[in-house]
Amino acid sequence: MPGEQPLPEAHPLDETQVRAVIPLATEGALSKLDTSNKLPALIDEETRLAEICIIPGSGVPDASAAPPRRQHPMRLHVMISLLGLCGLLAALLCFAPLTEAAGATANPLNALANAVLLPTPRPYFDYRVQPGDTFERIAARFKVALGGIYELNHFYAGQEAQVGVVIRVPTNPTYGASYVAPPMPYMSAGASIGGGNIVGTCLFCSAGGWTNGPGKPCAPGSQSVPVDPTKFNLINPNPGSQWVRGFTWSHNGVDLTSGQYGTPLVAAQTGVVIFAGWDPFGAGYAVKINHCGGLATAYGHMEKLLVSVGQAVQAGQEIGLQGATGTATGPHVHFMTWWDNVPFDPLCVYPSLDGVSSTQHYGGCPAPQSAP
Repeated sequence: MPGEQPLPEAHPLDETQVRAVIPLATEGALSKLDTSNKLPALIDEETRLAEICIIPGSGVPDASAAPPRRQHPMRLHVMISLLGLCGLLAALLCFAPLTEAAGATANPLNALANAVLLPTPRPYFDYRVQPGDTFERIAARFKVALGGIYELNHFYAGQEAQVGVVIRVPTNPTYGASYVAPPMPYMSAGASIGGGNIVGTCLFCSAGGWTNGPGKPCAPGSQSVPVDPTKFNLINPNPGSQWVRGFTWSHNGVDLTSGQYGTPLVAAQTGVVIFAGWDPFGAGYAVKINHCGGLATAYGHMEKLLVSVGQAVQAGQEIGLQGATGTATGPHVHFMTWWDNVPFDPLCVYPSLDGVSSTQHYGGCPAPQSAP
């Protein structure tokens, strides 16, 4: 058009020498790169190119398109692997069924081997003892052998069920059918016959002598020659009570109850107290009385003791209150009769106890004996 100023001619650029091309224009200028790799041209006729800034360079980018991936050190990989392995082992030990051989508890390594190499179901299930339960009743309910319960739980013969305690019940109905639990750790027969009374730290480790010593009372029956256990004329230690349970290999006494806590319990015959305290083998608060001549009686699960060791008592004297301490599922007295420090069926010396009598006695009845 007439009067127009010619635009400056664009010259080709060597790309290897240009690092950047920056067009600088006045306000309102528009820039555009043409397809011939030329310098930018101003196409708005109302503006003009003010300046072009060229930054020289090699034409080779200074950085790659993406930064290199960071390399983790080898020890980090080892630590991650070890943590994963520890997590796996912990999961196996927590959730794998821990199997147990009869009479032996599995250690963690055996449990892990059983879970990974030879997974087998547990040979028992857990059961929480309820009020009124006995081991005999639990065995009958689940149709299993009583000996199996004693063996799995490592109980002593005569140990009783305790409310709230979780025990193991075998899943095999014949497991432990011929098992007989070991007796409580009481002293051997005749431990103190001919000697003085032995006051121990438990009901089962206290023993009575042939006499109670000078000036100490003995039961009238202890004066017979020979001494006959049926001549002691024992009375009911829990007057007005009801028969609950008898003497067997798994129960070393008889259970008598009035159904109430706090019912007075009385001495079955005259004698001297040789134990009064807490028994750690399940009898709870208990009392044991030596009647001389080889006979002693014991009273377990008391709520409160009313006598002390060394105290002389008379037949019918209150010695404690009925309770459910120790291993017990309800208020009652666990009454025991002992001959030469060995428990025997009380019905051997009672014609009738709470209306119950028997001619069959587990383990037999004691025979009369002479002074040592």
